[in-house]
Amino acid sequence: MSFKNSFLGLQKLTLIEIKVLLWLSDLIRWNLSPSHQYETRLSDLSERMGHQNVKYTELKSCVTHLAEKEIVIKAGSLEFEKRLIENIEIPRGSQVIRFKMHAAVEILFLRLAKMFNTDEINLLLKAKSTFTIKLYTLVRDSIWHGDIVTIEELRGLLDVHDQYPRYANFKARILVPASEEIKSLLGLSINFMEQKSGNRINSLQIQLSRSISHAHLDINQDYFLDQAKLFTKFIDAKLTPDLYSKWLQKGEYAFIVALDYVQTRIESIRQPVPYLSKLIETENFGQVINGLRPEEYLLIHDFLDPFRNITSVTPQFVIEKEFRQYCEDNGYEKNTLQLWLKAKDKIINDIHGFVSDNRKKKHPNHT
Repeated sequence: MSFKNSFLGLQKLTLIEIKVLLWLSDLIRWNLSPSHQYETRLSDLSERMGHQNVKYTELKSCVTHLAEKEIVIKAGSLEFEKRLIENIEIPRGSQVIRFKMHAAVEILFLRLAKMFNTDEINLLLKAKSTFTIKLYTLVRDSIWHGDIVTIEELRGLLDVHDQYPRYANFKARILVPASEEIKSLLGLSINFMEQKSGNRINSLQIQLSRSISHAHLDINQDYFLDQAKLFTKFIDAKLTPDLYSKWLQKGEYAFIVALDYVQTRIESIRQPVPYLSKLIETENFGQVINGLRPEEYLLIHDFLDPFRNITSVTPQFVIEKEFRQYCEDNGYEKNTLQLWLKAKDKIINDIHGFVSDNRKKKHPNHT
């Protein structure tokens, strides 16, 4: 999917307009309303953008301009146009914005929100280039690690087309600056492995790697947000973006394991929300891991449990054999290898961590 299609089919968006769309998608995610009516403040957008010398009058003008845009809605064989925002109110001299949105348009914003979690949006709101956001959108939605795309395909996906027709200029003006800012802001390295046909570079293989410090950005926002909402609704508490971000600060594995611990002891815990927050903050959950299903995280946790008190090193081939057997014994016969490949770094590093910690406890003066 091209950047244009990802962003509601709108064309020639400015950097601020793109940021407003991201901001609105996150607002709707957290405040989805049956009445489709919303209220927010321009100061929230300004703060999340890092106060990048953008005046409130400029933000107000941008929101008003976007609100008037018509977008095409496709529903099966039907196709119709709707305004992006309906009944917008921005009182004179106020930062408050009130607006209503057609349900079909609201769905498009929710689709946009599915591509990024709140932490990602907060970082993208600080981007200095439209191409930074465009390229990051592609690697989150359309291009995967190892994919090969032609130069022309990449131009089309980025909606660049005739800009910088020579590859060297396209690379120097767009790909390199955008990938450098993505690495700086979001901890994602994007390497473009050039593929040649004769002496001409005609395609690129995309290689992606996320730094551990930014692993929380790979969190499956939709599923784990639903889990957190169910938990807070069950105990009659309010889930806020800050609380959710705090719970996921150590990744999906830590959140699911801690949540499972609290839920199985809910009757004996007086204040479940602070307890869960403290547990995630203070407990050692080992190496961060994201991208698996909740039941797979619990399977990994249960497999690691018997290793917590060991002091002797276990060879990797033994760990792999035991893990794959454990998976088969617990109903994962069909994907034991895939699960091992995804989780092996965490499993091996965590087990080595247990050994190291236990040896220090046994011989505290040993260095």
